[in-house]
Amino acid sequence: MTEIFKQKYIFLKEHFRTREDVFSFIAHKAIELGFADNEDAVLKALYQREKEASTGMQDGIAIPHAISEYLRQPAVLFIRSTTSIQDWPTFDDQPVNQVIAMLVPKDSEQAHLQILANFASALVDERERQALLESQTVQDVYTVLTNSSEKIL
Repeated sequence: MTEIFKQKYIFLKEHFRTREDVFSFIAHKAIELGFADNEDAVLKALYQREKEASTGMQDGIAIPHAISEYLRQPAVLFIRSTTSIQDWPTFDDQPVNQVIAMLVPKDSEQAHLQILANFASALVDERERQALLESQTVQDVYTVLTNSSEKIL
């Protein structure tokens, strides 16, 4: 878990108005952090997955993910927006402000599905979602997400 999710992959004070803004940020960070070779391809992969079904969950959380041959390594980014993202469909019709983005190379789909299942399972627990919501620092977020997912990894 720690290889694909590090504290430097946590962004707590971003300002987004739309899902498009978030996807652009994710694709840009994929290049900046060295995960990808092609920003447009990552962006396209995020939209491709979103066309299948919204990745908005509940309680302000979304888990967008992309599988692309242009991704070099799997990674998980956590992003918190200081503003609510209103145009992201969710199960409870609430705006999104916390995003767990998963980036997976084309040849690692099975690992991608396992990681997604682990995060989704952890976030089903009300206490875990509340702990994530209440986390204020990068260390707090890192601790919540690594402890939550390691319970089921």
